Amino acid sequence: MRRLTASVVLVTGCDDGVPFGMAATSCSAMCAEPPSVVVGVNRAASLHAPIWKGRAFGINLLGESDRDLVTLFSDGTRRGDRFAGDRWVIGDEGVPILIDAVMALSCRIDAEFEYGSHSLFVGKVADVRLGPGSDALLWRDGRFALATDPWSE
Repeated sequence: MRRLTASVVLVTGCDDGVPFGMAATSCSAMCAEPPSVVVGVNRAASLHAPIWKGRAFGINLLGESDRDLVTLFSDGTRRGDRFAGDRWVIGDEGVPILIDAVMALSCRIDAEFEYGSHSLFVGKVADVRLGPGSDALLWRDGRFALATDPWSE
C-alpha cells in the first residue's frame, strides 16, 4: 500500500462550531455524475464524530508549499493551532475550507460504509473552490513525492 501514490488533503468537519481536521491520503474522486468523492476516516479519529454528526466534510487539496500544514494536522498535541490565522473560512456545508488550497470541496454525505477500523464517507460535492496553485502535494512510500508530467513540454 505504501507504493500507491496519493494526493495529500486536509479533511475537515465541524461540531457545534468547533473545527476538526486531519491530514489524509485516503480520498478519491468517486464519480462525475453526481460529482462526488469518497474519504476514509478511522472511527477512533477525533474528526469522525464531527463528520458523522454534521453529515458534511471538507476536502482541501494541498500544494507543494503546504508541507507545514501536514505536520501541523498530523500532530495531535497541536490541535488548537490547526485553524489559527486567516487562511480558513467556513464553506457552504458548514465545514472549514482552506482559502489558498489548490482545490477545496464542501461535501454533503450521501452514503457511508464501515470497513475494518474505518468509515468510508461518500460526499456529494456542494461547492468547489479553485485556488491559485496547481501543483498538488503527493505522498508515496512514506514520504512526499514530486509530480512529474512526462507529457509536458
